[in-house]
Amino acid sequence: MTMISEKRDRVILVAILVLVSAGLYLVTLSSGFVSDDSFQVLKNEWIRSFGNIPSAFLSPAWAFLDEEVANNYYRPFMHLYYMLAYKLSGLEPWGFHAVNVLLHTLNTVMVFFVASKVAKEAGQDAGNEPYAHSNFVAFFAALLFSVNPINTEVVAWVASVPELSTTFFLLLSLYLFINEKRYLSALFFLCALLSKETGAVLLPLLFAFDLVVRREPIAPLKRWFLRYWPYGVSVVIYSALRLNAMGGVVPNKPDVKLLSNFDFLLNILPLTFEYLKNLAV
Repeated sequence: MTMISEKRDRVILVAILVLVSAGLYLVTLSSGFVSDDSFQVLKNEWIRSFGNIPSAFLSPAWAFLDEEVANNYYRPFMHLYYMLAYKLSGLEPWGFHAVNVLLHTLNTVMVFFVASKVAKEAGQDAGNEPYAHSNFVAFFAALLFSVNPINTEVVAWVASVPELSTTFFLLLSLYLFINEKRYLSALFFLCALLSKETGAVLLPLLFAFDLVVRREPIAPLKRWFLRYWPYGVSVVIYSALRLNAMGGVVPNKPDVKLLSNFDFLLNILPLTFEYLKNLAV
């Protein structure tokens, strides 16, 4: 396959994915606000001006509420998306839903590019033609991601923009990592963390890619340090911002009962298996 025909195929496949991803959820533009949207958007004065960006980075996620609300969330990027949506449509729901649809579409495209790169590297390692099937394997992987019903709530619910944002930056960071652009990758890893705490899952993914796909040797450890130190810097920056905003590891509100650290640990495994089950069903 020539480089020109390979690029042409990619353009066609990406165009199909964009049409499917966006078309599938355009119906949500006529939906309203539900559940957490009432306070996360409608009561959120920060989103009405870009001048409130410092507040988003210096405070817990729900600090804009008048009442005392215990939360262990630090998600400044959430407010940035809401600010953009507010600029687009005011407090009309369609602008907020449009942002979600756009992010889901971008995520689908990023799944395609990441899957294509992984398939190429795996094919080369097996001695196969690197471009032979990678685009089509990636296309079906991205298509499955796009139409998977497990994404419906996240795309249709305005309050789930942190999940969509984290997914986008994780995929972008992974793509750049595969292309050996580690500094940019680490920057977008930081963006993933600032979108939602679950962005931390990228680090084991990077290790898994190096060990399983690239079959990198464990030794010497110094080589691994040189390869991953930019991501450590991102973790340090995020931790400093979070600790400053939260005033500690957990909210400093002794009057509010939260799960203990042990309770949190007990929930990790059952919740992980529940998510895996939902992905498989």
